[in-house]
Amino acid sequence: MITDEQYLTLVSAMKIVKTINEASKIARMHRNTTRKYLKAKKPPSGLKNTPSRKILKPVIQDCHWKEISALLEESSELEATAAMDYLKDKYPPQCTGKEVISPQVYRPGEKIQSDFIHINQNTVTIKGQKFPHLLFHFTLTYSNWKYVKICQGEKALKTFVLALKKASML
Repeated sequence: MITDEQYLTLVSAMKIVKTINEASKIARMHRNTTRKYLKAKKPPSGLKNTPSRKILKPVIQDCHWKEISALLEESSELEATAAMDYLKDKYPPQCTGKEVISPQVYRPGEKIQSDFIHINQNTVTIKGQKFPHLLFHFTLTYSNWKYVKICQGEKALKTFVLALKKASML
């Protein structure tokens, strides 16, 4: 997503240069994004940006809850997957076991993910000596920009700080 300022820059640039490629460079955005906003003729704040949500029917019907409750009273360690398998076997047309997926919506500058990955120390050697190290993995969730760095001991924290600085420069 772009800012309203970038959109105004884009519109002004289009009046001067008349080509999408040149206007994209001036507004500092990809030409596909440029086309999208020129076609919409609206700044980002004027576009709908809400994900569509479907209302799903419950997987387990109300009439089956009494049966599941009775099973749970008999065997309190019963897992949800076992209860669902029971319903699928007993009521195949009604209980199909639909997969429920919740969409994840990320916004620019809102979240990052980082992790240090321990590498098996026996796998990497330099001149016959074991090379103890970590991999530092950093991701900006909105753009999926990634950064990976080999780290040793105290250098790990410095690497994390440098990755944050580098990401803020984008």
